[in-house]
Amino acid sequence: SSPCEITIHGPATNPRWELLVDSQVKFTDGFNLTIAKDYKLIVSSLPNEQKAVLVDPSGNEVNVYQQQNLAMTNFIRIPSGLSIFMVYGVEGLIEFRYREERDVV
Repeated sequence: SSPCEITIHGPATNPRWELLVDSQVKFTDGFNLTIAKDYKLIVSSLPNEQKAVLVDPSGNEVNVYQQQNLAMTNFIRIPSGLSIFMVYGVEGLIEFRYREERDVV
């Protein structure tokens, strides 16, 4: 599976997302917080960069891990094959970055 980084630009209220694989929800994540306009939430499952931070317009970061919805699978990774990424509670822009990995035989 591939790690990913999700950036949600405010405004957003209790943002959450799901990764569907074969039309079934396999992975979920979300945060119990409000993201104001011009703020952004960055959630990363990248190795050595795993984080959940709220970034203000000046670039200052605040750790918001404690506001992650622990009833979800958290810090999603993308499995091989076709997946659908669904996001809820967000009015602003969403950026999605992942690392494509290949096995060579």
